[in-house]
Amino acid sequence: MKKITLLILVFCTIISCRTKQHQYRVALAVSSVISRPGYDKAMRYSCEAMIDHVNRFGGINGNKIGLVVYDDGGDPEKARDNARTIAGQHDIIGVVGYVLPECLASAREVYDRDPIAVLTPVLTESGILGTNSVFRATVSDVAEGNAIADYAAMLGARRVFIIAQNGTAYSNTAFAIDNAAAGKFAVAGHKWFEPGEVDFANLAATVRNLSPDTVVIAGNFREAGLIVSELKPKRANITVIGTSDVAMADFVNIASVDHAENVLATTPFIFFKNLNESIDIFNDRYAKLSGRNATWVAFNTYEAMGLILHAAQNGADRGKIIDTLRARTGSQFLGLAGTHGFDEKQESTRTPIIVEVKRGKWAIAAKQLPRSEKIY
Repeated sequence: MKKITLLILVFCTIISCRTKQHQYRVALAVSSVISRPGYDKAMRYSCEAMIDHVNRFGGINGNKIGLVVYDDGGDPEKARDNARTIAGQHDIIGVVGYVLPECLASAREVYDRDPIAVLTPVLTESGILGTNSVFRATVSDVAEGNAIADYAAMLGARRVFIIAQNGTAYSNTAFAIDNAAAGKFAVAGHKWFEPGEVDFANLAATVRNLSPDTVVIAGNFREAGLIVSELKPKRANITVIGTSDVAMADFVNIASVDHAENVLATTPFIFFKNLNESIDIFNDRYAKLSGRNATWVAFNTYEAMGLILHAAQNGADRGKIIDTLRARTGSQFLGLAGTHGFDEKQESTRTPIIVEVKRGKWAIAAKQLPRSEKIY
């Protein structure tokens, strides 16, 4: 039977239609910066969609929920000032967001002194949690690297070549694959490239000389597309697995449909119509606000807001919300795409989805990691 995990059913069980008593608020921390275009809007629309949905059914225990947005503009000092303001507004019961790791690190100095649940839906870098009040509502770089290593081994990889873009996030993923390789496959070699690089002929030649059966690309879709366009025509039978930033429609356009065919990638979420009823409802709600289909940023943010509001059913006290979220270790929160929780380090327990290019479009890959839920 197809598994349907309707958030509407979840929230109908935790809310009450009593007269409004008090309005709680959740803060959304964004950075309207060129390096992360559209993140701020996607995150805001998702939070509004979740809050509108909950308020339509009476709020949390009869209390309507409000949203307040704080934009740090990519400035860590501004992020710290915003955190002080959030900490002083005691009707704010939790925080969703943070787009840049340096801004969360700065704000975290405030949250260390005045704990409030902070769920970051997009930051994947290691070392950003730091305190017992910050939770990661997405897959970390290290977890993604471990998942790719497991998936490559599951496909029967014997020699894997790792190509990584210079930068903390991609480097962490590459190192995680390297560390997880023992007993699974041999690492045939490594090659690093710079953001904006366009000539990958020499890199492709290096890969061919070492004869790997699998290549992993940890980098942006633009450079990954150029790499695949050089690599695949010369060795069409090679398996290519990309990180989540590769799973973009423009990757196919850059690589070309022929060269991109059968390329695999991880992703925390990808929207397709009729995957399951919960996702369709969410996307319809999001599309009405934004005018477009949901992205992984929108999905993760919606889930993060849902986690905070679900935790608030046990009491909207900041400390109680943190304790409730911590207690999710090994437990199940029914979100859009199955269960969601946190481990003892407050890292997300969700497993990445594997997607594959088929006839010029990304699709759900037939083979998934064993611990992935059968939601698609």
